[in-house]
Amino acid sequence: MVNNYCKVCHQFDGCQYPLLPSKASRIRTKKCPNCGREVELVNIPTASKCRGFDRKTLYRWRKRGSITSIRGQGGRPLLYWSSLFRSDT
Repeated sequence: MVNNYCKVCHQFDGCQYPLLPSKASRIRTKKCPNCGREVELVNIPTASKCRGFDRKTLYRWRKRGSITSIRGQGGRPLLYWSSLFRSDT
């Protein structure tokens, strides 16, 4: 059983997601508004390259709410890194 699962950032107690490769452009970190855990934000091209998903797939998942995102400066979407590891995307 997963303890303290957050439906916004998709993290839970004791979870560890792979780190972004050192050359990947991590945009920034922020606190999840629901649970307060720290979340890494990445842009769609970086997420596509690091996870091996097509950009169109990421946009489609974002549109249907399967992955969590916010709007960054300039209106560009930033994805929660942890939401890219959900099993039901």
